[in-house]
Amino acid sequence: MPVLPRTYVPPGQLWDRLDRSADAAVTVVVAPAGAGKTLGTAGWLRRPGSAGGRPPSSVRWVRGGQLDGEDLRAAVRSRRPARGGPVSSGHSALLVVDDAEHLAPSCLAVLEEVLETGWDGGRVLLLTRWDLPLSRVVPQLLGTLCVIRGDALRLDPEHARALVRRHAPDCPPDVLERIVQQAAGWCAALVLAARAARTAAPAGLESWPTVPGPVVSDFVAHEVLAGLGPRQRHLLMSLAHEPAVTAGTAAHLAHDAGAGRLLEELEATGLLVTHEPGPAGADLYRVHPVLAETARRRLAAGGADAARARATIARAARIDLAGGDLGAAATRTLVGAGPDRAAALLASHGLSMVLGTDPARFRAVAARCTDALGTRTSARLALAVDRWMSGDESGAVAGLADVCPAAPVTDGRDVEIARLLKALLGLEPLAPACSAAVQALAVTTAGQRPGRRALLLALVGEGQLWLDDLAAAEATLGNAAAAARSDASDRLLSEVLAHLALARYALGWPGAAAELARRGQRAWPAETRTTLAEAVLSLAALHADPWAAAADEVVPRRSGGRPPGRFWSHAGQALRLAIQGRCTAALELLDSPIELPPLPRSLDVARHALRVLISTAADDVAALTVSAERLASLGAGAEAELAAGLLAARNGDLNGGLAALRRAATTPALAQPDTVGIALVAAAQVADTLGDGPFADLLLEEGLQRAESRRDALSMVGWLGHVTPVHALLDRSSARSRSRWTAHLLDQARTHRSLAALVSHASPTPAESRLARRDVVASLTPRERDVLDRLARGASYADIAADLVVSTNTVKTHVASLYAKLGAGRRSEALATARTLLLL
Repeated sequence: MPVLPRTYVPPGQLWDRLDRSADAAVTVVVAPAGAGKTLGTAGWLRRPGSAGGRPPSSVRWVRGGQLDGEDLRAAVRSRRPARGGPVSSGHSALLVVDDAEHLAPSCLAVLEEVLETGWDGGRVLLLTRWDLPLSRVVPQLLGTLCVIRGDALRLDPEHARALVRRHAPDCPPDVLERIVQQAAGWCAALVLAARAARTAAPAGLESWPTVPGPVVSDFVAHEVLAGLGPRQRHLLMSLAHEPAVTAGTAAHLAHDAGAGRLLEELEATGLLVTHEPGPAGADLYRVHPVLAETARRRLAAGGADAARARATIARAARIDLAGGDLGAAATRTLVGAGPDRAAALLASHGLSMVLGTDPARFRAVAARCTDALGTRTSARLALAVDRWMSGDESGAVAGLADVCPAAPVTDGRDVEIARLLKALLGLEPLAPACSAAVQALAVTTAGQRPGRRALLLALVGEGQLWLDDLAAAEATLGNAAAAARSDASDRLLSEVLAHLALARYALGWPGAAAELARRGQRAWPAETRTTLAEAVLSLAALHADPWAAAADEVVPRRSGGRPPGRFWSHAGQALRLAIQGRCTAALELLDSPIELPPLPRSLDVARHALRVLISTAADDVAALTVSAERLASLGAGAEAELAAGLLAARNGDLNGGLAALRRAATTPALAQPDTVGIALVAAAQVADTLGDGPFADLLLEEGLQRAESRRDALSMVGWLGHVTPVHALLDRSSARSRSRWTAHLLDQARTHRSLAALVSHASPTPAESRLARRDVVASLTPRERDVLDRLARGASYADIAADLVVSTNTVKTHVASLYAKLGAGRRSEALATARTLLLL
């Protein structure tokens, strides 16, 4: 929490408004820079006997730019009192977010949740320079949101005069009144004007302007700078581009060992500089925004003071570069030495910044020296790589177009990186580019800069992942991860681990894939929560516990990053729909086009293998036959045998189906989906139906062991109907000793029963889809839904009446209403429409 200055004047109107907003879950204070939001709120929190006065244990003060959605959610949860438990000292928990205009979109989503559901035992106070994109009308009507605007921070004339007198005790009355009039209650302008008046006093009143300028703060800030001593002025100009600094950083930038003491002197004024507790117990100092902007203008205008400040900033940048702080070096080089020197630094070290922990500062510096980048190939390539890693494929294509092949390169591997990037973007053939990159990696390049080898390995591994060479991709990506760790390229390491996780998933090890994906998120948490790592975690969860994972509402498809991730994300979403019983929708999704290059053979086989499973559960013989023929034409032996076995079993040829399924279980197959495991379980179902229980138990035991080793339960959901259900077979094996994972699998399978049975109840057959009415809007009452559910089970009117404890005539009335709403004339038409509209 900020420290109050000795010259502090309480803004009474703000305090009253904050007191009145005590019942709101979220309070937003909206006012421009220098209006006094931060110090006004800090004073309110320290005032005893008010809604603000509270013990430090119940208040947490954070800055918006330091939060993301998960941090804010954790902060809200951590401030919740235990259910039924008291809040400390009778006060509710309070989370204050300063600089809330810098909140990430994920944080705004968390705030929307707080507005919707409230916060038991706590409230959130947001201090922002402009309106946040939050829902306001309904929350304000409900009282969960209170918005306090800048008028509440405007000081009345009496408080304004008191503030001016504290900063300029000898200010003449007419000058004081002019300050109060021109500042119009704005705290920053009042303080700056008072200090300017005190500086100008020896020169007489004529030094003060009689005509108000466009913005009084511009003039008074200029006057304040002019009135400071040379060391203070140099310090402020050296810190003008820094959001917050420690005393050590200030000394580093100003080349002044006494910078910390100077900051303390400036902080004592209460406005020019403020300080707050920083990490590791170090105080952070912030120059007031108005004063910092004026200092930046002075720095840009030139002059002796500006030249001296630029020289010390450039010196600090050189030291930062030598110490490996590339982000600070680039930013300070731009300020101290100009765009040309900054562009040269980006050409030499830009790729390391993009692959490491400084991509945001790389973008900021590159945006301010675009012209100076010119034909610097390495810098342009770094821009393209940054866009590529951010998921902006069109931006990466445009960036690669700016890479000039004729220009001299700073590293020999830049050519291979650019070529492979173009190939992964579909601009060149991928296989030749991968081969050329592999050959380039075999050659040791002298003087190679950090990041090049790791990036090239990562790109080769990604290419191999798409080209069916999963074993080579796994090895290459493992080497890329080691190289990225060696180069401290955390962002690249996260990307590589996510692709390595996808390779492990495609190789049939979803449990190991999930652990790698989590490691990738920990390596670079800022940009992985909605990319490939999250997609792999979602897929792994679907395999580990398909019933629980599918119970979640279907969300819009995660892109999964680039082509391999997009394909598997698409497939996972179809699987999720199928396990929910919505197999018709799953087939439609699986067949829908997505933006991908032509699929390699293995992925085409995987797609049709998934279609086989979903078609089997949906009892869609036509779709199953088409996929079986396609798999046979692709030469996919095991997958084609699986399709033939499932089709034969569905058509009643149990002996032929069992033989085909046994061949599928012993033929080399793709690991994803797990053809062997699915064939073993289906063969066990068919064998038991044929009366060979012991053989069925052996097949099921082998399938269970395989599922447990891979943490893959998809084979146990019951894809095949018309035979002994999987849960019935599992019931026979329940007495055997099981691991915790297998025991949980058995419980879930018993609870959810067969997927084929669920689909037959809730999902329309192809014939029903053709019969269904889609032009009706069915708004059913709860009782009508009960009747509809029992009709789908084949119950008679008398059975429904007994089950619902109503008369048969009442059931007939509900049925007539159902038929009218569904546009049906008989039970089969009503059920076809209900299943198509997902009413069951």
